[in-house]
Amino acid sequence: MATVNDLVQSIEQRLAPLAARYRSRALPCDLFEAYIFALAVEAARNEGGTVTLRKHPVSSSAGVVFRTSPGAIYSTTHSYTYATIQFPGPVPELEIHLGVYVSGRSNVAHECDVVILESQEADTARRGGHPRCSKVVASAECKYYTTPLGLSLGRSFLGLSAELNYGFCSLISNTSAPSVAKVLTAHGKHWQLELEPNSRIENRFRSRLEDCFKDYKVR
Repeated sequence: MATVNDLVQSIEQRLAPLAARYRSRALPCDLFEAYIFALAVEAARNEGGTVTLRKHPVSSSAGVVFRTSPGAIYSTTHSYTYATIQFPGPVPELEIHLGVYVSGRSNVAHECDVVILESQEADTARRGGHPRCSKVVASAECKYYTTPLGLSLGRSFLGLSAELNYGFCSLISNTSAPSVAKVLTAHGKHWQLELEPNSRIENRFRSRLEDCFKDYKVR
């Protein structure tokens, strides 16, 4: 199982140094989400995207800072890091966010641990409101556990994926969960278990994200 230091190293290799104030309060589950964010950044670069790390609200403070609890994309209480992705040609810009709410099919807001969405939609939401799920390209529900995932988490993900219902939606975990995998597969849902830095599973998931970006570029 990946250690905290493994996650931090993997994040900082792909992004930039983490801010001390974030690093001091981030739990392993928070760092796992940040690691998945970093894999999405790497996948975008591999597909020819120019990735820029930004903060909202704009801040000159050093280091990468992510949420450690869910929040609204328009919140200005604290400054958090997100990424913009610009592909060559007339391809609309994308953004990657961590821990923001997205409005589902029912217009109920749901937390997305990691979400990739259209920048125009994010700009609109920053003026007040939650991004619409119809503008989401990909999202990941991240679970960092020291024991196998319980079946209830799989059932919960089925509900979340039905609510988002757009783009690529995946359950990601560092641990195993045979029953969860069986249920999600039966319902045609994507999952990736036992994901950790420098592993074959990491390569597989990053490739899946690259496919998402490849498909987005030709829409």
